[in-house]
Amino acid sequence: MATFEINVPIENTKQKIVNRIADFKKYGFQNLKDHKITLYLMASKDNEVTDLCEGWPENITPIFIRTPYVFVTQRVFYYYTSIIQPNRADWYIRLDEDSMTDV
Repeated sequence: MATFEINVPIENTKQKIVNRIADFKKYGFQNLKDHKITLYLMASKDNEVTDLCEGWPENITPIFIRTPYVFVTQRVFYYYTSIIQPNRADWYIRLDEDSMTDV
């Protein structure tokens, strides 16, 4: 079981967002300690996995989900209606790719 399950809408068809995701990998989570994080990368239907699931800190397990939707709000609600499951994590969080979180 993960300590945190995090839902992050992403887009890798725009270089500006790809740069944000790279920074998010490096700086998005501080003080991980022994917490386990499952990170759901909720992409729009025209996104490819590429290297989005590589290079995360050791305690973070990224899962790429290509949703059938384009708009961010639709992808967020897709997570809540189709992905999330009770008792899979202690905490459930929704973040943006330009956030910094002190775990």
